[in-house]
Amino acid sequence: MSGQQRILNDRYEVGELIGRGGMADVHQGRDLRLGRRVAIKLMRPDLARDPQFQSRFRREAHSSAALNHPNIVSVFDTGDIRLEDTAHHGVMCPFLVMEFVDGQTLRELQRRGEVDPESAARWMRGVLEALDYSHSQGIVHRDIKPANIMVTRGDVVKVMDFGIARALADSAATMTQTQAVVGTAQYLAPEQARGEKVDARSDLYSAGCVLFDLLTGRPPFQGDSPVAVAYQHVREDPPVPSTVNSLVTPQLDAVVARALTKDPADRYQSGREFSQALQRASAGQDPHPERDDDATTALPAASTSAAAGALGAEGAGADVGTGGISAVQDPYPDPQPTQALPGLEDEEPPPRLTTGRHEVVPPPPLEYRDPRSPSTDQTREADQDADHPLRMRHEDDSHRRRGAGAKAVVGVLVVLLAIGAVIGGWFLVQELNRRSVEANQVSVPTVRGLTQMEAQNALTQADLRPILTEVFDDEIDPGRAVGTDPAEGSTVTRDREVTLQISGGPEQVTLPEDLAGQSEATVRDTLEGLGLTISSVRDVESSTVPRDRLVETSPALGSTVRSGSAVELHMSNGQVSVPSLTGLTDEEALEAVQEVGLRLSVVPVTTSSTEEGRVIEQDPPSGDLVAQDSSITVRVAQAPEPSPSPTPSSPSPTPTPTPTSESPSPTPSEEPSPTPSEDPSSSAEPTVSVEPSPEPSNPGTPSD
Repeated sequence: MSGQQRILNDRYEVGELIGRGGMADVHQGRDLRLGRRVAIKLMRPDLARDPQFQSRFRREAHSSAALNHPNIVSVFDTGDIRLEDTAHHGVMCPFLVMEFVDGQTLRELQRRGEVDPESAARWMRGVLEALDYSHSQGIVHRDIKPANIMVTRGDVVKVMDFGIARALADSAATMTQTQAVVGTAQYLAPEQARGEKVDARSDLYSAGCVLFDLLTGRPPFQGDSPVAVAYQHVREDPPVPSTVNSLVTPQLDAVVARALTKDPADRYQSGREFSQALQRASAGQDPHPERDDDATTALPAASTSAAAGALGAEGAGADVGTGGISAVQDPYPDPQPTQALPGLEDEEPPPRLTTGRHEVVPPPPLEYRDPRSPSTDQTREADQDADHPLRMRHEDDSHRRRGAGAKAVVGVLVVLLAIGAVIGGWFLVQELNRRSVEANQVSVPTVRGLTQMEAQNALTQADLRPILTEVFDDEIDPGRAVGTDPAEGSTVTRDREVTLQISGGPEQVTLPEDLAGQSEATVRDTLEGLGLTISSVRDVESSTVPRDRLVETSPALGSTVRSGSAVELHMSNGQVSVPSLTGLTDEEALEAVQEVGLRLSVVPVTTSSTEEGRVIEQDPPSGDLVAQDSSITVRVAQAPEPSPSPTPSSPSPTPTPTPTSESPSPTPSEEPSPTPSEDPSSSAEPTVSVEPSPEPSNPGTPSD
């Protein structure tokens, strides 16, 4: 942003850049009204024209503003600002003003090696408290990962970036409606990968992935592509954390195993339940005591009719009373009970028992014949031996043992069949899940070099939705496709939005004219943001630009250059070269120093050797470097004062000679005569004095 855009809404001062995300930059800022530090999240101008990013950004503002919890980053304000995109077109960019968190993300702490099982469990409890609160408010985060979790210097956990959060009532809009899996593949719940409805338990699965990552230093599933990782979430079991990090306890293994269960019904059902299990595991206790209690179940009692039906001829007795007869079976029958032996054949039949209303007749004696007997011509003694009650009891026990063995075999077979059915069903479900995911995947076609219409048709035929964006390219002609995002050959979900990049020709960038007078850091950020590079920095003299500020660039500011071009910066050194003033008039000297931002100090010097009013000397001399607004002293010639002129004396008349007869009267001389005091040879313009001529006199009369 330029200097005129450093204040948002006349309230928030934008400071240094502290982070970059997939769709926004985060600056440290200051609330001028309340005097507090804030974080300002500003959408990138190149993404602000995409309605999908606009919707996601505003959803984050609404979702976060509805949540007020110590473990969730607060949102204070939101708004829009007009910025220029890479094509220098104005676009409205939304921004968020959030709580400033002085700390580091879990990902940064991992890279610095500051995570151990104890701190991982402690921080995850803070995350689970935040999720439990957001779920109670009906909001599912859907993108829990280490980069979206911060830990302050006071060891307080802060969950942020609710950019893809949705209300629970709208949580089915993952892949079933938009056909686009939202979230980060390494921390994606199986139901998210399959495009099914997500709820609070999906966030808890992601939290389990984060816990696995913190305990082991790696996500539970890794792959060459997001789709490969999503497959593993759907069909494969994660490794046990302790096999990766031996410091992880079995209790934490159990917590992670339940959190990463494929079926949401078998996971933790709330963040509170997850947090409590984690707290017990950290204390070395059983994290799931309620499951151990549920494992001990009471067997149902046998009904009276079943017991009566199981009553045999032996081991059963008759309790005779006035009210009727009750049959009771001994649960542990004696294999050889003490009983009375019957008498001989001529013994009288047993008496009948009467209860008052019913008559009980004992059953007739059982006839037993050894099936191994070859014929009926056996002796009577053998028949009597076969009919002996002890022999009958032994045979019944043998039959019962054989029946029990058969039942055991049948039971084992049933168990084996059940296990086989479970295993086969599991493989069947995994295969169906794999086929379901694969059936919903398509490959992005190659469109580079095609016309815009041809590229759109190719993506549409591949069951993808193209979104046009203009990019600059030095090789592809304007109006033709440069490529796609995701790139060609990528496997994506069917009916997903794919960015189709159309060439606008070689990119031309205009050097902003308002960079003059800016600091080097501001100039660098602005030019690099335009895709330009800084080739070198030179210190130059400047009479107007302060020290360490930009004077000009090469190419010049305001000119248009190709993207990626190198620019040379000319920064002011705060000094000025002293101009040459000798021989100039004082007015010319004053004008010369004012042009370079200097001041003039005039010292008159009396001399007759130089023309009056001209500079005969300057200090400092010309060519020296002096600070801006320095004073230059010049000495200017001044004519000497004129000496007083001598007063001229009256000329005395020349006596008239007396003419003689021998010589005539001489004619008065009118030739000028030099002044005796002046040397005619020493003056270019000799002073000429002109003597007055005497009046002519009449010739005298000759004397007598």
